[in-house]
Amino acid sequence: NESISFRVNNPELWTAETPVLYFLNLHLVKKNSVIQTKSQVVGIREVSIENVVLKLNGKPIKLRGINHHDTNPEYGKTFTKELLCQDLSLIKRANINFIRTAHYPPDRRLLDMCDSMGFYVQCEVPVCSGDVRDTASLKPMMDRAEATLLRDRNHPSVIIWSIGNENVYTPVTGMVGQYVQKSDSTRPICYPQMGHYFDEAYKSFPDFLDLYTPHYRSAPWM
Repeated sequence: NESISFRVNNPELWTAETPVLYFLNLHLVKKNSVIQTKSQVVGIREVSIENVVLKLNGKPIKLRGINHHDTNPEYGKTFTKELLCQDLSLIKRANINFIRTAHYPPDRRLLDMCDSMGFYVQCEVPVCSGDVRDTASLKPMMDRAEATLLRDRNHPSVIIWSIGNENVYTPVTGMVGQYVQKSDSTRPICYPQMGHYFDEAYKSFPDFLDLYTPHYRSAPWM
């Protein structure tokens, strides 16, 4: 595999408040002939963690978030572009800037709209089904992780990868997380853990973890 890089001088940086996008056109040339083209909308931005503060483009950000499912009371899981836009418009009006795609990667049109309308997204790698302790589960989990990254990694709205939903942390899911982290070092990863599951795992939680994200904590604990 080969990679190319180039400099963009004085770009307008993407944020949820200023979702500036650029058109990227790639041409694969062989013997002076274009044999393949690829066009994609992209945003330029940087996610970082400095002194336990999550930052975008070097500035701290505060996430006001919800879970989102690709379901509709009238049409079930069959979404139109208009319905997706309506969903996001309602969310925007509620002063919410962060969406967690719970349990599975979202409709790709949703991420396109998050890029253009301005939302931060935690995109979920679907590894929470099956036996997460069984090494036989590793291959399908890795396949899902690779497919999710290849599909969604160029969306500026995606700022966090979630490794699973409510699964127990195990050495198997640990390998998946390390694979995602190595494949894309530009975003932090997290393991959303369910209550007592997380308490058990926390004693030996991995040093490579970027974000601490337990689920279902009580109000007194918070």
